Amino acid sequence: TFTGQKKSDYLLFVGRLEQEKGVLTWIKAFQKILEKHPTEHLKIVGSGSLKLELENYAATNNIQNVNFLGAKKPEELIELYAYAKFIIVPSEILESYGNVILESLAFGKTVITSDLVGIKEEIEQNNVGLTYSFKNQEALEEKMIELLSNSGLKSELENNIPKYLASKTFSKHFE
Repeated sequence: TFTGQKKSDYLLFVGRLEQEKGVLTWIKAFQKILEKHPTEHLKIVGSGSLKLELENYAATNNIQNVNFLGAKKPEELIELYAYAKFIIVPSEILESYGNVILESLAFGKTVITSDLVGIKEEIEQNNVGLTYSFKNQEALEEKMIELLSNSGLKSELENNIPKYLASKTFSKHFE
């Protein structure tokens, strides 16, 4: 249980740092977000072949407030999910289901995903997150600004999550 007074104060990516995960597109979008929202923070959890390249891109372009946390154990992820504002899944290759999405929703956190995520329709139909056209940095920026500046929308999406999760039984999944 999280009884501390920590508030949600960052955007979160959890996953492999590989080309197909779209992290570079997200960092570029985040760079633009900082122009309007200079106090935002981005935490990137994971390792992979692009880690150094991504860190160098952020440093070379002087992108503030980006933290590369490396790989984390499941118990360490709990707190990271719990205190995130929302989670971004910027996949640039077709992904089946997406554990990160379900983990995010399990913590009551809404998601922004690319439209290559297998449960895109479920996310949209159940109104638990936002989707954008993969590799479209401007569309990703728009969705991020929408959630950062419209607390009513963010609350609405989060309020729909419990009902959606209640429908996620194994039997319904296999149907």
